[in-house]
Formats: sequence, C-alpha cells, structure tokens
Amino acid sequence: MLNQTIFKTKLKKINEFVIPIDKLSSVIFDTEKEGVEGIVENRHLDILTPFSLKLLKDDNGNDIPLDPFDKLIVSTAISEQLAGNHTISFSRLFHDIGGGDKLKFAPIVQAALIDRISKLRRTEISVDLTELVSKFQNYAETLGVKPNRNGKIILTGAILPSETITAVINGRIVDVAIHFLSFPIIFSIANMKNQISRFNPNLLDVPIKTTEQTLKLKSYLLERILKIKGSLDPKRSKRVKKLNNSILFDTLYRQCGLVDATKRQKQEVRNSITQILDYFVSQNFIKNYEFSRQDAKFYSISIFF
Repeated sequence: MLNQTIFKTKLKKINEFVIPIDKLSSVIFDTEKEGVEGIVENRHLDILTPFSLKLLKDDNGNDIPLDPFDKLIVSTAISEQLAGNHTISFSRLFHDIGGGDKLKFAPIVQAALIDRISKLRRTEISVDLTELVSKFQNYAETLGVKPNRNGKIILTGAILPSETITAVINGRIVDVAIHFLSFPIIFSIANMKNQISRFNPNLLDVPIKTTEQTLKLKSYLLERILKIKGSLDPKRSKRVKKLNNSILFDTLYRQCGLVDATKRQKQEVRNSITQILDYFVSQNFIKNYEFSRQDAKFYSISIFF
C-alpha cells in the first residue's frame, strides 16, 4: 500500500557496492537449498546458527523461494543506504541493478522487479544467534540485542525492511518511491562478522540484455568470484577455507530456475555467462576463464586471477 507521506531527499552517488558473503546469506538466496528452515554450521568454531524463513505462497500454495536476483536487490538497498540514500525511485533501483544508463529495462522486467521488492518486504527471516554471541560477547553489543525470556538471542524481520511512498527526489516528485526503514538483518549479521565484500559499481555495468535470467547469473557469478578471490588472499583469516576456482554449469542452470534445461536453454545460459565473464576480464576483475567438458558435455568453468 502506498504511503502518501512525502519525503524530500537529494541522492548521493554510490562509490562502492556491498554484498554479504557469509554462509547465512549465501544459503537463503541459493535456489539449490530447499526448505524454509536450516542451520548454518561453522565447524572451525563449533557454532550452529539456526534460521527460519517465512516465505510467501503462490496461487497453488507453494513456497515462493529467494534467489540470486533477490540478493542483488537487497545488496543494492544496502549499498544505497551506506551511501546515505534512504529513499530512492524505482528507476534509480533499475539503474543500480542494470548497471548503466544505456541499459533499458523492458516493462515486463520492471513489473517483475516491483513484484520482487514487494515479496522481499513481506518475506521474513528469524535467526538464532545465541551460540554465536556466546562465543563473541561483543557481537551482542554491536547488534544491540538482548536475550529473550528463554535466554535466546534471536533477530527477526523482513528480508528488505521498506515501504512504498511518494517522494521528492532531487527536486522531482516521484509518485512511487522506495523508502528503506533499516538495514536488512542479513547485512547486520554479515557486517558484524566482517563477512561482506565491496566492489566498484561499474562491475554491474555488463553490456548484456537485462532479463531476470541474466540478473541471476550476474549476481551469482559475482558473489562466487568474490568468495573465491577472498579465499585466495594471503592475508585472509585462517578460518577462511581456500575455495576451488571452478563453478559447475549444472549449478548455474539451477540458479536460473532451469531444473531440466533444454539444449537451447543451456546454450543461452552459456552465451550470457560468456558475455558476463568477458566483461569481468575487461574490468580486471578476473584474469581469464575456461570452460571444461566432461563426457562431451559442458561441465564447469575455471576462474583465473
């Protein structure tokens, strides 16, 4: 529902894009991880972090899951708030996610993005941080939380705390704008553990047709590569496990929602991947990449730095 209160704001430039890369945020936006409940395990520290999602239902009563496209939207909201922007237009959000003025969103994609923001606003997450805080007492102070009656420390809230309002942005009246109410819980937790990555927003400016599928691929590849690069950093924490530099094609197909992908669909995905990775090479984000086959079929992508 549209809030008729008019906000006035002047937007600031985003100098860096921020994305959570901890296990929790990776699991809840991973289409391969089914279910609304789970436990994120840190074997090195012997810590368990239970979580639950209150997902929306479709017309058939099935859960509407979260995916890499949703994470890109949430990461954009985080980056805008860190830049000092708490109210933005939908066109600004389109620009942020599309990555450039030359990329125009088709009406169907715009409508889909508006629906997704509504979904993220109404999807809730609950995270039990009791064990984590017991190991690191300063985390409770950082988050500003206290144990409940049962001695548990639990954070609950919307995936994207926000509302739709009328606003005056840069001197122009915007009938439908997004007002961020607070930082998402997943950012607060990842930031507390120093498990976020920052990168130049230009990396999102991939010269590719903007569709839900290409946005999912761009978001997933970007996060996976950031994690791989971070795990290879000589200065990384000893608790950070060195990751394999390969990404399976089957994983990428499923992240696009293609469970039983046809030959044509797989080819389209590979073409998009090539465009995205070629751009990453041109931006010196990666040095090179290589497609590998197994039994005459495309099997994985090796990323080189």
